[in-house]
Amino acid sequence: MSGTDNQLSRELLVFLTTLYEQRHLGRTATRLSISLPKASRLLAEARIVFEDPLYTRFGHGLAPTARAHEVTAQARRVLEEMAKLFAAETFDPAAMNRVIRISALDNAIPIMIEPVLELFMKKAPKAGIAILPHDEHTLLKLRAGEADLAIFPAVNLPADFVSVPLLRTPYVYAVRAGHPLEGKVQNGTLSMQDLEACRRIQICVHPDTDDPIEGVPGPAEIPLKAGRTMLWTEYWLGAVRLMHRTDAVLILPWRTAKALSEERPLTVLARAESVPWLEPSLIWHAHTTLDTGLEWVRSLFISALRGSLRPLEPDEVRLGRLGDDSALHWS
Repeated sequence: MSGTDNQLSRELLVFLTTLYEQRHLGRTATRLSISLPKASRLLAEARIVFEDPLYTRFGHGLAPTARAHEVTAQARRVLEEMAKLFAAETFDPAAMNRVIRISALDNAIPIMIEPVLELFMKKAPKAGIAILPHDEHTLLKLRAGEADLAIFPAVNLPADFVSVPLLRTPYVYAVRAGHPLEGKVQNGTLSMQDLEACRRIQICVHPDTDDPIEGVPGPAEIPLKAGRTMLWTEYWLGAVRLMHRTDAVLILPWRTAKALSEERPLTVLARAESVPWLEPSLIWHAHTTLDTGLEWVRSLFISALRGSLRPLEPDEVRLGRLGDDSALHWS
C-alpha cells in the first residue's frame, strides 16, 4: 500500500465488499444508502490506497481485477474480526425488527417454514419473514444481499455458500381419500400395473435440471398432447388440492403428504422406490455467517427440524389413509 493507507476505514472496507457483490456502482450506492458521487469518491480512494484500478467497465457493470479479488477476501476477514470485537455478548431477538427474506418453493411452507414460524414470532415479535421464489437467480440474490436464506437441495453448491441439511424424506404415491385404488391394495401392497393404470399430476420443478421422468417432480416439459399425465403445475400445494378433485396419482415427499393430511385426509399407496429422497438444506452466503440475527434464525430451523446437528434421521413412511384415524392403514 502507499502512504495513504491511513484512509483504510471500516466504511471503505464495507464499500469494497459490497461493490464486489454488486459489480455495479449505482446498486452499491443504493445498497449502502449513500449517494452515487460518494460511491465514486470511495472507489477513487480505494484505487489510490491499493495502487490498482480494482474494477474495469464490463457491459453495464464492473469487472474486478485480480487485485480486487485479493483485496475483497482480505477486507471480509478484517470485517469479520471487527464484528467479533464490537459485537454485543448477547443477542436479543425481541429487539430485532428486520425482515428475513427466504427463497423457497411452496412445499417448504408446511414442512420447513411453518414449524419455525410460531417460535420466530414469539421470540422476535417486531420482525417478519418474506418468502421469495426459488429460481435460477436464487444464488445471485444471496450473493447480492437481496435474500438472506434459501431452502433447496444443496447439490453442486458453489464454494462461497454454506448449507445445513434440514430433513431426509422419501417420495410416495398419494391419492385422495376414497380413491378406487384403495380397494386394490392386497396384503398392504399395490401392484405397479394398477398404479400405472391411473393418470398422473406432474409437478414441474424449476430450476431443477434432473432428467425428467413422467410423474416424478422435475423439469418436465409440457407437451402439446396429453397422455398418462392429466395436469401440470409448478405449485406443490396446488397439486395436492387438484389431486383431491381427481382420480389422479401424485408423487410427492412423504413429509409433505403427512403435513397436508392434517388439513384434509389423503391416502399414501406406496413408496416411490425409484425416486431419490428429498434432502433440502438451509443455505446462505458465507458473507452472512457472522450476522447475529441470521445466526439466530438459522438456529431456529436446526432446532425445529433436526433438534441438533447430529446425523439426520430419515423419515419412516406410514402407508394407508392419513388424517383419518378411523380409516384403513397398511403399515
